Amino acid sequence: MANENEITTNSMIKNLNMIINEQSSVNSMEDNNLISLYDLVIILKKKKEEYDNKKMTYDLLLSTAICDNYKFFFDSFNYEKREISFRIRLIGDINNIHGYMTFTKENNLLIPVIPNIKINNPLLKGCISSYYDFILQSKNYLKRTYVIIFSEPKLQVSITSDYISLTDNNYEIKANINSNQYECNIEELSINEDELFKSILVPIEGCPEWCMKEIQEFKEKQLGTAKVNVKKGLIHNE
Repeated sequence: MANENEITTNSMIKNLNMIINEQSSVNSMEDNNLISLYDLVIILKKKKEEYDNKKMTYDLLLSTAICDNYKFFFDSFNYEKREISFRIRLIGDINNIHGYMTFTKENNLLIPVIPNIKINNPLLKGCISSYYDFILQSKNYLKRTYVIIFSEPKLQVSITSDYISLTDNNYEIKANINSNQYECNIEELSINEDELFKSILVPIEGCPEWCMKEIQEFKEKQLGTAKVNVKKGLIHNE
């Protein structure tokens, strides 16, 4: 008799096969309303690189703003309180943290919260203020999870800046954007993860708004390639 784990695993594989079979006749290259999870992973990797490069720029600017022989390093952002915190390190002893400072903004003015002391260095104030705006504007990118649910079969796609996950609440296949690797707890999966993600299509309207521009550009390029291939006879429209 099959145990519970075998039953749930078989159920997940059955659901995946059902979606793949249903979507097998759909050409995502020619459908502007759908995108494959594989293509979405490519777009999210580019967005991750773009975000990391922007953050690196703010980090470099902040590192040039020295106040009383101390340097500031970004630590965290509390979105509920709308406060940004920095670690403070003494030049020549950057391995040790000498304290923290927390700031908020009201009416576009930077306000120290902890400790309540003024920063007189205009360059440092400008760097902190710009860093605050950048992280605040990145809230949806950093914190929000977008969910697309297949009603039949019952599968769920979750999309964040860090991963794309396909799950039935028992088993999960995840594309990790940071490590560029898949995480899968289904040993019986007969198709490699790349091919699986190429086969699963999701509606573009359910994808994150922060990558909509990139999705549209990707789809336009994809559609142009498909038209060229049709002209060359590489693709035959039914």
